[in-house]
Amino acid sequence: MAQVEREANRRGSRRRAPKGSTKVHCYRGLIGCGSDVAHAVLDISETGASLLLKAPFKVGERMEVNLESIAHRRPVKKMAAVIWCVPAGEDRYVVGVKFEGVLRYGDLNDLTRM
Repeated sequence: MAQVEREANRRGSRRRAPKGSTKVHCYRGLIGCGSDVAHAVLDISETGASLLLKAPFKVGERMEVNLESIAHRRPVKKMAAVIWCVPAGEDRYVVGVKFEGVLRYGDLNDLTRM
């Protein structure tokens, strides 16, 4: 049974719940233009995040993700690619993204609960 569970979880790094003060802003494309489509951040890891968004995204589509906390003077900006997207109610979508590069350990600690 343990073998089945290990194969089912293919994540490269552990997901962590965001702190209550953590906020997210997401923009289509790579230049951060347009309207913010983020509603909330659901979890964060060194390599990606699960986000609740106001618009659907296609697998492979790229976006700019800005993560904010009270510990940062400026948002942590990461470029990301959409790995999956599923509807989550009226005008809400849960999207899994993979960051280009990893999130620094200090930033991960500032943004998430232990």
